[in-house]
Amino acid sequence: MPIVKELTDCRVLIVDDAKANVDMLVEALRGDYKLSVALDGEAALRAIERNAPDLLLLDEPMEGLAPVIVERLFAVFELLRDAGKFGIILVEQYVNLALSFAPSTVVLDRGRVIYDGRSADLAADPERMAAYFGASGRDSQRAGETVEA
Repeated sequence: MPIVKELTDCRVLIVDDAKANVDMLVEALRGDYKLSVALDGEAALRAIERNAPDLLLLDEPMEGLAPVIVERLFAVFELLRDAGKFGIILVEQYVNLALSFAPSTVVLDRGRVIYDGRSADLAADPERMAAYFGASGRDSQRAGETVEA
């Protein structure tokens, strides 16, 4: 079995609580991918149990959650990541959580890539952290930019 599948053969699970975002992604990806959609974490976990995707796309899953729930949810994401059965794209504004979660990070600024590299290298560079995320980049608070990990 090949390690890398053709993208058109991939099953993609989109998890986002904003239906408008999901509709836009489905429209953009519809012809090229086998898509599943979950509008909440519980539905996503059920979908993963039924038929694991090749790629899991999580759009700001921590938004609006209490810190204790964020910790529990991230523990689940870490278990999924460590199982290594599918790729995960995490779009998240909790910078430190995203950087600690992913081995590599892409930082976007208005849709333009401004960083693409190792998460640990970025986290260890206070000048870049401040430039990309402002003073809050070193805290666990939300930063103004989106991190894709």
